[in-house]
Amino acid sequence: MKMDFLQSAGLGIVAAVICLLLKQYRPEFALVAAVACGALLLLSVVSALSPVFSAMEELVEQTGVTPAYLQLVLKAFGICYLAQLAADTCRDAGQTAIAGKVELAGRAAVLVLSLPLFMEIAQTAVSLLQGV
Repeated sequence: MKMDFLQSAGLGIVAAVICLLLKQYRPEFALVAAVACGALLLLSVVSALSPVFSAMEELVEQTGVTPAYLQLVLKAFGICYLAQLAADTCRDAGQTAIAGKVELAGRAAVLVLSLPLFMEIAQTAVSLLQGV
């Protein structure tokens, strides 16, 4: 894992230097290089987190928790990382207002995704209170 991080950090530094050079001579390619690097780093992070996902699946199986909850968490995780990557790309392109809207859309997507879970928790709380 430590080596993976060092490789990711190195890739990020090299990509940043390449983007700076490209920005001087071919600015239209600098953004493409930044997006490509971001995608590679995202794939690296997801592959590095595969043991975490496996451990979470094992924990869900052992505890008997509904597997849909794990799917919800993983979807929210994906939305957060993709929204952050898209927002950072917008910032790199000088579009900070759009970046803010992308982050807002990501937050809204996670909220909508988690609404069924909130409803179930509320129904459980109400049924527990009615039983008292």
